[in-house]
Amino acid sequence: MSRSPLYESPKAFRKKGPALFKLVLAGIVFCLAIVGVGSELGQGLSYSQPSQAITNTLAPSLSIYQKLPQDFINSSSQNSPTPNETTAVANPASSGPKPTGVALPQVTSATSRTLSNQTSFVFSVAYSPDGKTVLGGSDDKTIRLWDVASGKELKTFKGHLAPVYSVVYSPDGKRLASGSEDKTIKLWDIASGKMLATLEGHTAGVNSVVFSPDGTTLASGSNDKTIKLWDVATGRAIASLEGHGYLVNSVVFSPDGTTLASGSNDKTIKLWNVGDHKLITTLVDTSAVTSVAFSPDGRTLANGNEDKTIKLWQLATGKALLTLVGHTQAVNSVMFSPNGKTLVSAGEDKTIRLWELASGKLLTTLIGHTFTIYSVEFSPDGQRLASASRDSTIRLWQLG
Repeated sequence: MSRSPLYESPKAFRKKGPALFKLVLAGIVFCLAIVGVGSELGQGLSYSQPSQAITNTLAPSLSIYQKLPQDFINSSSQNSPTPNETTAVANPASSGPKPTGVALPQVTSATSRTLSNQTSFVFSVAYSPDGKTVLGGSDDKTIRLWDVASGKELKTFKGHLAPVYSVVYSPDGKRLASGSEDKTIKLWDIASGKMLATLEGHTAGVNSVVFSPDGTTLASGSNDKTIKLWDVATGRAIASLEGHGYLVNSVVFSPDGTTLASGSNDKTIKLWNVGDHKLITTLVDTSAVTSVAFSPDGRTLANGNEDKTIKLWQLATGKALLTLVGHTQAVNSVMFSPNGKTLVSAGEDKTIRLWELASGKLLTTLIGHTFTIYSVEFSPDGQRLASASRDSTIRLWQLG
């Protein structure tokens, strides 16, 4: 059986979430009002204002209403590929040790700077190749460019017609690409702020965009279940990679640019040959795959999961090497450190966690965001982190 059409990713759910919440909230208000009025009338009192019980009950809900987008991930079962000769399956009982690790003292004030985006959720963050600036893609349909040293906003890129879910710098740092719920990818010149091209072809929102290491190709993953490859110079679509059974949350190129990995809510990671556009293999996980990342040497793949875990895969064999356990809610973003010794993860439990890959131990937990973290990234030198959250901020963290 396939999942209900009502099931959507956190990104796709944002349209329906507020409406559903309003309906539920209205029902609660009605019920509480009846209870409050009945109680007061029973005591012979006239009803002139909401009872204190109603006020106390609704206050927390009302205070977070504008901050309630898309954290409702349905973890019910769905169709998964049947394992075959090109399919690897993550067996919880045989996918390696599952260390919980012992965290060092939690860091509550490690942020070197907080970049405020006012009232808009920030879905994606990216460091420039030189580490001097960061980009943030937001719910307000814009991309903002920030100076890391001063914390000043340098530029705002406007042109998308819906929230921006993914932003990425070109390898030379001169251009950026953005993917949006408006079904388009846009290319921008960073120095001038001008829009260079709009890439159209997806039939649903674009969740992830990434440049190839040489900067000539762009890959995009979408809610339409496809991955598209684009020629950056011409803006034309090169290929459409089809095979996922549900929306694609994340795409990433291998360090040598020959392989593309895609993670989907169909509980699989697919590896594609960039040259001939053919499927190489399918790694089958146990829950929706939210994020994928290659190690710097290209030998290992990491993915974040809806089931609160992170898995590491040996690409030569297709076997799951390790499962990292520690997050208390879905993991939305994972990335290897530049030296390949550490993995960073972030998710809906509002935390960022650093893992030692040699031992699988949790090194530390960074706390500071007040709502779901959608994206986290190492700086090019590995000394800092940038994180984007639904609390409307980008936080910069100094490590070491």
